[in-house]
Amino acid sequence: MKKVFGVLGVLALIAIAGIGTVAYRGTALDHESRTFVNESLPRILDGWNDEALIAIATPELLHSASREDLDHVFATYMRLGRLLHYEPATGQATMSYTTKNGSEVTGRYVARAEFENGPASISVLITKRQEKWLIHGLQVNSKVLFQPDQTR
Repeated sequence: MKKVFGVLGVLALIAIAGIGTVAYRGTALDHESRTFVNESLPRILDGWNDEALIAIATPELLHSASREDLDHVFATYMRLGRLLHYEPATGQATMSYTTKNGSEVTGRYVARAEFENGPASISVLITKRQEKWLIHGLQVNSKVLFQPDQTR
């Protein structure tokens, strides 16, 4: 019976150590991923700089749209006008393992920003590859984008 409790005790210690490691690593990933988003998004949003996005986009994101498509999307976003204020993003990073992709580290964040023509919510999906964070998806939501374009 002592042997069973001894084995259970060792397993419990291993589990606690594993949970502690994951919690510590998760907190570090949250911090570094949030820092990446809060440094990257303002560079993209300030003047709607598609080159700033291209420089840190995943290959999948770059292959999902042509340069012409990207120019069209950013032209639409430009209707918001100049960036006036950026609120730091909220969200978190997650670690997962799949048989198809192996270990993956991703993050989902939402930032709020005020532009000269109105507010917007910016959702971003990021992924960490070879110790580098990349943007895998970017979506801008604002009532301004649904209003008729007055510049035509």
